Amino acid sequence: MKRFTLIFLSLLLFISCVESWAKEVSSKKKSSVNFYLAQREKTEKKYQYNAYENLISGGAAFLIGNVGYIVSEDSAVLQLAYAGVQTIGIINVGQGIYALTSPNVDASFYNMITNEKVTAYTKEEIANNLLLVSAREARAKRLSLFYSSTLLAIQYFLNATVYDSNGKIKNIYIFLGGINSIVSVYTAFYKSDSEKYLFGKNLDLVPFAFRSQGDFSYGANLSFRF
Repeated sequence: MKRFTLIFLSLLLFISCVESWAKEVSSKKKSSVNFYLAQREKTEKKYQYNAYENLISGGAAFLIGNVGYIVSEDSAVLQLAYAGVQTIGIINVGQGIYALTSPNVDASFYNMITNEKVTAYTKEEIANNLLLVSAREARAKRLSLFYSSTLLAIQYFLNATVYDSNGKIKNIYIFLGGINSIVSVYTAFYKSDSEKYLFGKNLDLVPFAFRSQGDFSYGANLSFRF
């Protein structure tokens, strides 16, 4: 009888431990969601900025670089300095295009977590969200590189041919313009598999052109493509 009582008490203790562990795991899952939401709220307050600041600063540097380059036609040193300003401006424009077209991964999963209509997501829904993020990220990187390399190629060819550049650096501009032209053509036609799957195989070079898809949007709502 004592042995049976001990076995029974041991079984009750085991069940109690299992229930306690299950509650702890469930509590951690809930607290991890709350922790994520709290961290996101802190991040949103801390990192608010003008999404167009790269485009604005890049455009300003590009303009200053071109005006300065034309004015300093008698000085090769100043021309190189202003060529550097041109390059920095164009790179900033590319970064601005990336900032405006790249997906907000945090926001996409935040919307999933805070959607009160859904208590659980299927594998297909999670995969779709990941695909959406992957395709938009690939497209943002491609467009950023395309516009940066295209503008750099145009700028270097202008410096070499239209502007009165020093003969010693003219060949360098032509070489750099050719390299950037190759990169530009490649990024114009090459698409990742996720891009092809989500956006199609058409030639797609218009930034900020895609409308809202899924749980979050990006870019301006323009309806033209080429």
